[in-house]
Parts: sequence; C-alpha cells; structure tokens
Amino acid sequence: MPFLRLHESVTLDLRGPLDKQALRKAAHDLVQRHEALRIRFAPTGTGFTVPPVAPLAFTVATDGEAATLDARLAEIIDSEAATPFNLVDGPLIRFTLLLDTREDRHN
Repeated sequence: MPFLRLHESVTLDLRGPLDKQALRKAAHDLVQRHEALRIRFAPTGTGFTVPPVAPLAFTVATDGEAATLDARLAEIIDSEAATPFNLVDGPLIRFTLLLDTREDRHN
C-alpha cells in the first residue's frame, strides 16, 4: 500500500517519573510550531492549507496483556504502521505514550 511508505516511527525510552501533562503539552507545542505538521491537502491533490491550530492526536496506552513492554510496543508500532494518515483532514502526526505499570519505564 502506497500510504505505508510515508510512515516514520520514532521510539523514545523514558525512565523514571513522568509528567504526562508536560509531555502532552510538548507534543502540542511541537505541532503548533511546525506548519508541516498541521498541513491539510485538498481532496483533489491540487493544493493545501495550513490551519493556524490543529488538534493533537495523543493516545495513552498501557502494557495491557502483553508479556513484556517490548511486546506491547511492537503491537502498537505494527498497528500504527497499518493505520493510514488522513491527508485531507489530518492529523499528519500521531503520538502514543506507552505506560509500563510495573516499572517507571515509558515508550
């Protein structure tokens, strides 16, 4: 599928106490600062617009039933890679925070 070629995945391994609200705000500020992350393409593909503000796609997940945090992370990455971006309505970037309920480790 052509849309899968556009996906780029970045994983950060954070250890210790985490301020989820501060992380969410940082993601929001990143999207608001960079026009390329807010761009919306015309359905015809002939143009685009850049809204002054764009909603944030920020999901918080837990390790769930997976045997390890790494196994759950692999599930999330596979799911995200299979989910196309809506180039007309956005968002063009999605954030997922994976919380480990057993340790102070987060991805």
